[in-house]
Order: sequence, then C-alpha cells, then structure tokens
Amino acid sequence: MTVATFIAIKNTKQTRGAMAGAMGYVAQDEKTQWRGISLVAGHNCVPQSSYIEFLTTKKRFHKMEGRQFYHFVQSFAEGDHLSPQMANAIGVELAEKSSPILKYWWQHISIRATCITT
Repeated sequence: MTVATFIAIKNTKQTRGAMAGAMGYVAQDEKTQWRGISLVAGHNCVPQSSYIEFLTTKKRFHKMEGRQFYHFVQSFAEGDHLSPQMANAIGVELAEKSSPILKYWWQHISIRATCITT
C-alpha cells in the first residue's frame, strides 16, 4: 500500500539553516545510492548546488521571509516488492500528474530523493 504524506514544517523551523539541513538529510549518499545509481535528482536545479540555487531564486523574487520549504514523503509497504528505481519513478509521476499542490510545487525548484534504507 502506498502512503503519501505532507510534513508540515512549523514556521518557527522555517530557517535557511533548517532548509539546508533537510536538503542534506534527504540527499545522503548512503541512503540514496542503489547499485551505483544516485536516486537524487533536481527539478529546475542541480542537486549538488540546489541550496545556493534556492537562495538565489528566493532573493531574486524577494521571498526570503516566511515559508522556506516543503517536505513531502511517499512510503511503500515491504509487501509492495518495489525496486528503489520503481519507487522513484512512482514519486516522479505523483509529482508530475497527481495532486494540485504537488503540481504547483513541481513548477518550482525542487530536489527529489528516494531513500533505500527504510
């Protein structure tokens, strides 16, 4: 069974440091490398420089205050028998085609990572 959740990050935790921490956490090599393939990708950015790109875009559009980032999680049961690549592909499809909120998010800079350790 697939479960998609939205993690509401409290506004008091909406700092640039928290954003950098979340980005670093989701993109850890030991959690996102599968058979030598990185399951981290950027959308409208390069994952390795995404934090700088996020900040540059925020400064350009005067969005340095308030909500800095969102964190979405999609989980699968062990019984689903999905490879990490298939789980990643499902996540991309969810972001591109499903929820109006995710469609809105998909128009902006984002990073996507598939964790293989859970």
